Amino acid sequence: MTANRRVLVIDDDIDIRVLLELLFEHAGYTVVTAANGMEGLQAARLARPFVIVLDLMMPVMDGREFRLRQIADPELAGIPVIITSAAYNLEQRTDGLDAAAVLPKPLDFDALVSAVAEARQRT
Repeated sequence: MTANRRVLVIDDDIDIRVLLELLFEHAGYTVVTAANGMEGLQAARLARPFVIVLDLMMPVMDGREFRLRQIADPELAGIPVIITSAAYNLEQRTDGLDAAAVLPKPLDFDALVSAVAEARQRT
């Protein structure tokens, strides 16, 4: 399992995690999942993904807090993040999070796979 093919999906909705896992595996990636930002930080440290697909609204630790902690961690700060959310005013809510891409839910799967491929090309 090589790090340059590993995607970390952080989303509290199990159906979305399973769906994205199938989508990315079909596209040739290895997928690690987490149900909230706290689990996501642990998974990022262990899995060392080349990209993180991050839901913004989650219990325990939301996507904003995850991203702020990720940016503050020198070992994780360089991993690009694609933020997904059904939140209203998504651009305003993601201001200052320096995301590689911000995609609204319901997700456009082609756009998501393209954003992941672009992140991989930059690493």
